[in-house]
Formats: sequence, structure tokens, C-alpha cells
Amino acid sequence: MRPARGPVRFRRPVEDDHPTLVEVVDEWWGGRRMRSLLPRLWVRDFASSGWIAEDETRVVGFLVGYRSPDRPVAIVHLLAVDPNRRREGIGAELLGRFLDDARGAGLGRVEALIRPDRSEEHTSGLQ
Repeated sequence: MRPARGPVRFRRPVEDDHPTLVEVVDEWWGGRRMRSLLPRLWVRDFASSGWIAEDETRVVGFLVGYRSPDRPVAIVHLLAVDPNRRREGIGAELLGRFLDDARGAGLGRVEALIRPDRSEEHTSGLQ
């Protein structure tokens, strides 16, 4: 059964989101063991820099990241979108909100791990 495709709303994560996120992250990342990259602290201690996308019934995407305490940079730790909801702009909206947060904090750069299994890093300047 294909999930409902209701409108998507965006909000900050809360600690109660953690079980849901770890439940879906491995599946959304094609069976990779990603849950180890998502300990509870991401939705407890870094919630103000993360985002959740949800439709009327469930989480359909999320971004966890943080602002570096030592460098003027924001770092995307993990971005995931339900495979059944890809190509709808959900990931782009999550990232856009994170970039807006970084700009609002006066940061001039964002870094992201592109492929967790290969430790490639991508850096982008903010304008």
C-alpha cells in the first residue's frame, strides 16, 4: 500500500521523535546501518538546528545538523527523505531551512558529509 501523500509541514524535532527516526533511517538509506549515526542526542541536544518534515500521518523526512562551536560553519550530519516521497522538494526544503538558520546565525559556510560510508565532505559558502 502506498502511503498517503498529504501536504507536508516542517517543524523542529523533539526527543519523542527519536524512536520514529531510528525506525525508518536504515530503510530510507537503502538498508545501510545508519541508525548508529542517529543517537538520541541529535533530537535532544541539537533540536534547534534540525528539521522534521511530516504529512498528516507520519514523518516523511528529517535533517539533523549543528553549528560548530569552534568554527563559523554549520554542519549537516544526516538528511533523509522517505523514498516514496522523493522528488517532491522535501529534501531541498529541509536543507533550505537549515541554510536559513545558518545565515541567521551569521555563519558563512555549510559542510555536509555526502556519503557516510566514504567520508566525502562537501563545503558550500552561503550568500
